[in-house]
Amino acid sequence: MEYCRRCLPVEAGEEDKILQELAYSRNRSVRELLKHLRDGRQGSIRDKVLEHVKKRIRGDEPGDHIRVEAGYDNPADGVLPGDIESCLEGYVEQGDLRLEEGEVIITQKGGRKLADIARVRLENLMRKEAGTHKVKEEGHGLEPASFTRKYQYGDVYQSVHIQRTLLNSLLRNAVNENVPGGRKPGKFTISIEREDFEVYEKKNENRISMVLLVDESGSMGEEKRNAAIDTCLALAKSKRPGDTLKVILYSSETKEIPYWEILNISFPGSTTDIKVALIAGRRALRNETGNKQVYLITDTEPNTENGKYVGFEKAVPGVKKEVLQYRKEGINLNILMLGESPKLKDFASQLARINAGRVFFTSSDDLGRVVIEDYLLAQKSIG
Repeated sequence: MEYCRRCLPVEAGEEDKILQELAYSRNRSVRELLKHLRDGRQGSIRDKVLEHVKKRIRGDEPGDHIRVEAGYDNPADGVLPGDIESCLEGYVEQGDLRLEEGEVIITQKGGRKLADIARVRLENLMRKEAGTHKVKEEGHGLEPASFTRKYQYGDVYQSVHIQRTLLNSLLRNAVNENVPGGRKPGKFTISIEREDFEVYEKKNENRISMVLLVDESGSMGEEKRNAAIDTCLALAKSKRPGDTLKVILYSSETKEIPYWEILNISFPGSTTDIKVALIAGRRALRNETGNKQVYLITDTEPNTENGKYVGFEKAVPGVKKEVLQYRKEGINLNILMLGESPKLKDFASQLARINAGRVFFTSSDDLGRVVIEDYLLAQKSIG
């Protein structure tokens, strides 16, 4: 059970650190936590549990007392499963965790708290690396954009740009005043004609609908998996209210989950079916509107199709066919590769050319920053 130190900001409180250690642990059973405590793994959980054990032995905390005349070479040898459960009671009471049959489960409330921490950490990182960027000002969601167009039949009154409409009327009337047969000086009035009306340009594209496809196959080690979790949580909290985010885990099969459930669900190490992941992403966006973006996170090439291992060469045609379908349906595919083998680079580049999309070859440390910056850029470049 490795803890992702990258995901534990120094400013986090002790309670937050413990929640984070649990979040980035692949196996969170009480039995497994006990095993790793006795194996000597360091961290806030260990410190809290050992402090509880000391109090219990002194009689300050309830529980079965342990005879300690001879002492222990390893202080954690005196830890009981009940000690771990007792140390987590506060989190259970405030709704951050659940204990079910010896398994520690992070709740939606706990997931939201962790997502806030991930977002703040990532924002701090991005501020440190911030530079000067020129962006086009645009609207967001269903709010009025910063550009207008001429009125068309069917446009609603609420979309009328009053100032520009009046300005058009003034200009037209001023011109009419100075032409032969026009209005006499001193008799200038404002009249509004249909041609004067301008309306805010509203586009569904101002709304961003996203799908995050997260590889859960056997090739994704702890560091990469933790980076994907961190990215998912930060993106969920960074997105604007009008945008949507759907999260799909995949290996040889797929599962769509609420974003915070990525903390609790993982597939056993298995093969990689990118085609089935892309199909799931496309279907998830079927009833969505706006600018459709899919972020595919993986560290390996496809080797499985329809639940059957077929190898790379046989899996590629099906993936390319699905990527072409993305292009036909106007879905932008962003590929985030956590690997840099020549075969992987060539494969990802081929997919990008088919979809006119992009490939990011990045590391675990930079994954979250790349995704968030790309999302923010998409907000600014819409229209």
